[in-house]
Amino acid sequence: MRVRQKAQFALVDRTASAVIEEVAQSPDHQLARVHALWGLTQLVRLGKVQGSVLMPFLTDTDPEIRAQACRLLGDIRWVKAGTELLPLLDDSEARIRFFAAEALGRMAEKSAVAPIIRMLEKNGDQDAYLRHAGCLALARIGLAERIIDLAKHPSRALRIAAVVTLRKLQHPSLALFLADEDEFIVTEAARAINDDLSVEEVLPQLGQMLAQSRFENEALIRRAINANLRVGTMQSMKLLIDFALDNKRDLSMRLEALMALSTWIHPSVVDRVDGRYRGKIERDPYEVRNTASASLTLLLKDPDYTIRIQAIRTCAKLGATAVTGAIVDAMTNDKNAEVRSAGLEALVTLDQIQAQTAIKTILAKEEEPVRVTALQQLKALSIDPSEIAVSLNNILTGGTSQEKQAALAALVNLPKESIVDQLSLMLDELLAGNVDEALQLDLLDVALNNGDESVLKKIEIFRKKYAELGMAANYIECMEGGDSRAGRGVLINNSAAQCLKCHAISGYGGVAGPPLDNVGARRDRLFLLQSLVEPSAHLAPWLRSGNCHLEK
Repeated sequence: MRVRQKAQFALVDRTASAVIEEVAQSPDHQLARVHALWGLTQLVRLGKVQGSVLMPFLTDTDPEIRAQACRLLGDIRWVKAGTELLPLLDDSEARIRFFAAEALGRMAEKSAVAPIIRMLEKNGDQDAYLRHAGCLALARIGLAERIIDLAKHPSRALRIAAVVTLRKLQHPSLALFLADEDEFIVTEAARAINDDLSVEEVLPQLGQMLAQSRFENEALIRRAINANLRVGTMQSMKLLIDFALDNKRDLSMRLEALMALSTWIHPSVVDRVDGRYRGKIERDPYEVRNTASASLTLLLKDPDYTIRIQAIRTCAKLGATAVTGAIVDAMTNDKNAEVRSAGLEALVTLDQIQAQTAIKTILAKEEEPVRVTALQQLKALSIDPSEIAVSLNNILTGGTSQEKQAALAALVNLPKESIVDQLSLMLDELLAGNVDEALQLDLLDVALNNGDESVLKKIEIFRKKYAELGMAANYIECMEGGDSRAGRGVLINNSAAQCLKCHAISGYGGVAGPPLDNVGARRDRLFLLQSLVEPSAHLAPWLRSGNCHLEK
């Protein structure tokens, strides 16, 4: 290969066209002939010979030589070869048909449109390479009206090819194919209209597909939803709302429609479907709030609780204060705790005064998931600590572990002097051994940040209970709780810890220390804690440092 290539370039440098042409015509060695054709093409580019020198090879008996001739004539765009290339679109070799179509496209040979269409019809969408070559050639030729005529053609393969071609041309006639009887073609038309650079003038027609019920595949419906969001008219908004209201439609797509509606005022700068940058858009909030509020109120009564939750979140994102009463009603009467939790989160956004009243009630008598949400929302509200002190005490002493964690986190957001009593009570329980081990870290973290002298003294007493453990006494609260996935992330990714310099997991890492696979089954928690905070505590004897005294 390299020898032939060097010979090819050497002959081109010497402009030895006669020698090169002689090799190209010799039937003895196919690869030598291919290199000769490449050499002749180089000479054409240099202006030493005419492109017509390649045309006789279009009728060669060797299929590879015919294919190379097609390809090279297309590369140099030798338009005089256009009519000579047309018969090769019917060649028995697919490779030749491919290069012939590609070459005709590069030459923008208008007479090739009908033969290329015949080639695509004969291909029957079986060979993707041929379809690509044909569509690309038709797009380069650019006679869009001939492609549009294929919208009603009985051949499915030709209609698919037409969509692909018009997509390359970014032609608005793609909208015609949204009415096709074939679901795949309709979906491809939707992709062509919405994706990439898109065809913005026919986005409204794509958005109208939400009103049809013939096809409901996710790829199509997502793009129809996105088209309505991008168009941004009142009609588009109504299409989204009507789709979300129709409980006969796919649940996940109804949720997607509601999520898209929630971004109506400030849509994302990137496309919801393909992630392409679309630019900043800002819309009048009054229109969407005024139009959507009544429908969102209806959705709060939907049989599916996930729809009710998303409707509440959509109200909050849109700032639809007109729906506040319906949200309060849902918080009171809805049987699903997740819905009531979502209602409280929305109420914090829409009406903080009502939210404060609701939180006081929730902390006193609601069930656990909703109380946890209420505790998490305390940081966003200005509630008098005295008004919830009793509820907090009850949760800190008798709530579930999750509630206690949320309550401790909520204490940080209250004035320090107002939570001393609660902290003292909890620390007394800690010293008595009545605080869940998984909560000890949360409690001590809040207590240390509080800084009250009496609180700090109780922490000191707690530490002294474990003084014999040495340095581990300062971290004894880390024995329980935690997140194994987060811990694995520290092990593998934390550049400060650099665990894998010495230890290995799943066969990856260092060999200075023991592997950490299933280490929890081999060692107890205290051993692991001491190894973390005081690495030399359990170091193997041969790895310990020592002093050597050498005699003179």
